Amino acid sequence: MRTYIPDCVRHNDRSDLIFSNSLVYLKPNEVPRLLEQCRRLCHYFHYMSSTSESYEPGDGYRVTLRPRRWWRERFLDAGFRPTRSPYLFR
Repeated sequence: MRTYIPDCVRHNDRSDLIFSNSLVYLKPNEVPRLLEQCRRLCHYFHYMSSTSESYEPGDGYRVTLRPRRWWRERFLDAGFRPTRSPYLFR
C-alpha cells in the first residue's frame, strides 16, 4: 500500500471499493496520509483485521494495533463518512 496507493493517485485512478486488512502493517504516522490518498481514489473503503480487538498473537509485523474507535477517527479525519457497518466507510 505504501507505493501502490500513491502511484494510483499520481495516475488519477479511481475505484469503487478498496478492501484492505493491511493497515496494521503501516506505522501510525503513515496512516493519515495513506487514508487521505485512499479517499481520493475510492467511493468506499472496507477494512478488517486492523484493530487491537482482532489481534493475532505472534504476528510481530502488526505495528499499529489500535482499537476500532481509533481507526474510525482516522477514517473520519481523512474525509470518509461512516456507514451502518463498523468496517465500511464512504
